[in-house]
Parts: sequence; C-alpha cells; structure tokens
Amino acid sequence: MKANSSFPHPVLGINKGVLPDLEEDALSVVSIEEKDEYYVYTFNLKQDNKQIKQYITENHAQYICEVDSNKAFYKKIHKSATPVITVPIKKTDVVGHIDFSFFVVTTVGFPNYSNSDFNPDYRDPETGKMPKFSLEKGAVLVMFPQWSDNVNTRFNNKPDLNAFIQVVKRKDSGKSVNIDLGDDIINIELPEDMYVDFLEYNRDQYKGLFYTSLIFNALVKAILNIDKNEGMAWADSIKALMENMPDKYQGLTLDDPTDAVDIATIMLSNAEYGSPYDLLFMSIKNLQN
Repeated sequence: MKANSSFPHPVLGINKGVLPDLEEDALSVVSIEEKDEYYVYTFNLKQDNKQIKQYITENHAQYICEVDSNKAFYKKIHKSATPVITVPIKKTDVVGHIDFSFFVVTTVGFPNYSNSDFNPDYRDPETGKMPKFSLEKGAVLVMFPQWSDNVNTRFNNKPDLNAFIQVVKRKDSGKSVNIDLGDDIINIELPEDMYVDFLEYNRDQYKGLFYTSLIFNALVKAILNIDKNEGMAWADSIKALMENMPDKYQGLTLDDPTDAVDIATIMLSNAEYGSPYDLLFMSIKNLQN
C-alpha cells in the first residue's frame, strides 16, 4: 500500500515522481522471529533507480525503517547501508499494533538534486530542462510501501473469536442493533430490552441462533470493512487467523468481498458441531425435543 504523502521534490514511490515506479515486490518480509527478549523482523527493499543506487553506494543516502507502536508511545528509526534491514524490537517496549515505514533518505545535503528519471511532467515547458532541487540532509528519495503487524496476535499464536467479538448493551436509547467496528473489539450493541433477553437466552440450546445471526453478521461486516479499520486488534486477529491456517482458507482472500461469507463461515466452524449452519439446525432440532 502506498502512503498518501506529498513532498516538495520528486520521490520514487510517491505520485509517480520518479519513473519507473516501484514494483510490487519493492517490500518483502524475509523473516519474523521471537527471541528471549526481542521480536526480530527482517525486510528486503527493492528499488532500481540508478541515481539513487549511486548515492547509496557513495554513502550519500541510506535505507531506513521507522517503527511506531502508538499504544506504547514507541518510535525508533533503524538505518542500513543495504536493502536488507533487520529490526530488533525489545518485547517490553511495544504492545499490540506496530507500523513499519521504509524510506531511502539522504545523509548529506544536495543543493542541486536532479535525476534523469524524473517524471516528464516536471520538465520546464519553455526550456525543456529538468528542474533541480535543494535537499537537506535527511530528505526522502524513496518511499516504500508500509507494513503492519500485531505482536499480540502473532506471537500468542492463538487468536480467539471470543477475544475480539462481544455482545453489549447500547449506551444510548436506540432501538436497533448496531455493530460497532470502531474499537479494538467488535461490539454488537443491543437495545436494552433485547440485551436483557440475550442474557436470559444465552445458553447452549440457543447458541446456534446467536451464532448465525448476531455473531455471523458482525463477523461478515468486519471482514467487509477490514481495510477501513487497519490497526484495530480485531482486524489484526482476523488476519492472524488466516495467516496461521493458510490451508484452511486456501483460495480465499480478505481483498475480495465475495469471499467474506465463506471466510466468516470457516472462522465460526468448529470440530464439535461443524459449520454455523450445522449448529443452527442442530439447535432447532434440540428445541423441538
């Protein structure tokens, strides 16, 4: 994903400022390890601009990775002279969601920066010449795609639906059911009278009814809106569930809205009762007895 950023000079990876633009494999995750006191991430960055590569070879520019963990008020910059960056993060320094941002920045000032691969739109219409830019030390030459992770869901390795979906009473006097995705937990908000009934009937014999109505609908809505809620714990947990069991979700992707129902069905399936649909009809039969 490209960040929506602007700079006073052309930047490779932003708004096609330097051409050709970055390829899809400009950022790749080499490895993720958990050690005694650290989480260790290794990334590989790829860019093929000759001018910028020359600057890096001459030590006039370098690769950097900026790490942010907002909940822990943690921010740190890691520098590298090569496109392979290893990022050790002390476990006690971070919690939950972490954002990784990647750049190439200058290590010296450039009073007359020019690049033969500037977008032709920068060319002076009268002289036909490319402009030159005055860059200070630390100016961005390349902006790579960002990457995010959640240390809680990844390293606990056991994301649980019960940990990020809950049924609660509405705080206002609204009379309809509301599925709130604006928190780390998906809140299924019920009107007060409905919530009282839920507490009364939240027993095994009614489990299938709740699963295929409240829980199933909330999970489908969450999957359909996952891109709009990056960084929420529930979004990271859904991604981790799929990453931890790729064979189970083979052929399905969070990027395709038509897969949302199938993904939710698999997540709510259980070895004991099968799919949520199986549970629904099992519950109906049990209520008839």
